[in-house]
Amino acid sequence: MNSSGETEAAAILADIEKLTKSGSQVLADDHHERALSIFKKAYLLSLKLPEGQAQKACLFNLGAAYIAFNLGAAYIAVGKAKKGLKCLMKCKLKEPEGRDADMYFNIGIAYEEMKEYSKAVKFYQKAVNDYGAHQADNTADALIKLAYCSVNLKDPASAAHSFRLAGQSYQQAGRWDYAAMALRECASYMIQSQRFSKAGVQQVLKECHQICKGISHSSLKGKLLNDIGLHYTELKSFNQAKECFTEALGSCSGMSFSIRKRAVLLQNTGAIHNAMNQYETSLKYHAEAADMYGALEERKAQGESLCNLAYAYSQMKNYKTAALYYQEALQAFKDVGDLHGQWQMCEGLGATQFCLGNMDQAIAYYKQALAVFGQSKLFGVGSVAQTVLSRGSMGDPLTIHIGFTLAVTMAVYVAGGVSDAFLDYTGGVLTVTGPNATAHIFSSYPGKHLSILNGFIDQVIGTGALLLCILAILDNKNKGAPKGMEPLMIGLIIMVIGVSMGLNCGYPINPARDLGPRLFTAIAGWGTEVFSAGSHWWWIPVAGPLVGGMVGAVIYVLFIELHHADPQKTPEAENSMKDKYEMIAMS
Repeated sequence: MNSSGETEAAAILADIEKLTKSGSQVLADDHHERALSIFKKAYLLSLKLPEGQAQKACLFNLGAAYIAFNLGAAYIAVGKAKKGLKCLMKCKLKEPEGRDADMYFNIGIAYEEMKEYSKAVKFYQKAVNDYGAHQADNTADALIKLAYCSVNLKDPASAAHSFRLAGQSYQQAGRWDYAAMALRECASYMIQSQRFSKAGVQQVLKECHQICKGISHSSLKGKLLNDIGLHYTELKSFNQAKECFTEALGSCSGMSFSIRKRAVLLQNTGAIHNAMNQYETSLKYHAEAADMYGALEERKAQGESLCNLAYAYSQMKNYKTAALYYQEALQAFKDVGDLHGQWQMCEGLGATQFCLGNMDQAIAYYKQALAVFGQSKLFGVGSVAQTVLSRGSMGDPLTIHIGFTLAVTMAVYVAGGVSDAFLDYTGGVLTVTGPNATAHIFSSYPGKHLSILNGFIDQVIGTGALLLCILAILDNKNKGAPKGMEPLMIGLIIMVIGVSMGLNCGYPINPARDLGPRLFTAIAGWGTEVFSAGSHWWWIPVAGPLVGGMVGAVIYVLFIELHHADPQKTPEAENSMKDKYEMIAMS
């Protein structure tokens, strides 16, 4: 190459170096779009250099690879993971030392953004190995990413191991706040995995607690201590939990700590005193927490604190004051529609009124508790949960069918005179994704063999058959069922549908029963996968039963009801129809 060509190449390389340096700084400042633009300019300049250039080949290759690496990282930063991955895969860096680890880390990020977590784990592990002990900070960051990929792969034990190593690396790097957060996560996933001993979890929590003592940021320190206290509570290590909550309260003064965070700590401190039977000490914490939640207009949290306060008074045998706070808590749970809280408060009021000698009121509250309790569908859902969580060792599809049959039957008998709702039912195919899936405890998902169209037809037929049979039972002009036996007959209909059609998707055959619990699982930790699973199955148990209900009703009216002879009306018949109507009104 002549001297003018070399001069031009050198100028291009100098410009590339300036742009690369500028882009790296902009990227570090989180200005991702600007960084991407700068790296693109550098890359386009690099294309002007001929690949066959002998004298500058090494420098050219290193520069081009370096540019591609940063361009890939920038693409990932702005959410264009596939483009970033394509750039990174062009890199075949051998030097400078340490850049391979950065490349593996960014490839891991790209795969993680694309939700290909298994591939991301592979590259994060390579990054960890290449960074080594001499780059403890970077090693810890890669371990944190590796841990969260394990969480997404439903492997809490591996996640806990990675978080533990990250905590050690952050300590080596002198980043004590990050070390404490990593160890907190480690303890959380150790508990979730159920594969670690209590002593092992306590050791991690103790180490995390010790590190927290040296953290100066009061808000972070308070949150960490609260989380550690909650984990100690899960282990029933109440003394250690109380110590953490007390320290957290001591650190939550000043403007850096919100009123709500203080209310949470007061609620937890009061609850731990309750757990330790220190009821008189707990009263001030419960009362102050309830007042703070009230000021924040957080009715559910206020109800929880009032419930704790009522329970403490009941254990001190001050039943009149306990009843007062149970009533206030009940109203709070009613305001937010919390059925679980409502039946618990009704149960508490029943016990309190019994201790006061008010038997009629006690019975009334217990009836109300049973009515609300029945609406939570505990027995039916419980039969599914027992089968799923025991992996079939304590249940099978038949026990689910029996559970729902008896649940519906008994719920109607129990709540029929108290609640205005006919209690519904469901079955469940035991899969969402993976062998440890549990979302299907609450709502239905299709079997692998079932298409969307066939699933829709399944729900139309199942719901239509159910409604047709119910109308036949409740129609006074039919032979129907003996008075008082209707709930049993309806329960048996559900069992017949379950044993004949349950293989496909369970037998939700009720839109309210499936959609509500599905929304619950979405916000309770299962995430949006409850809507995307099964080729976006979620709408089938809503639309299918609605169509099926209309089909069943039309068939009954056209082929049965319109063909009844008009009987002579008698007082006895009118009374019988009145009884039937009361039951129809519950649906």
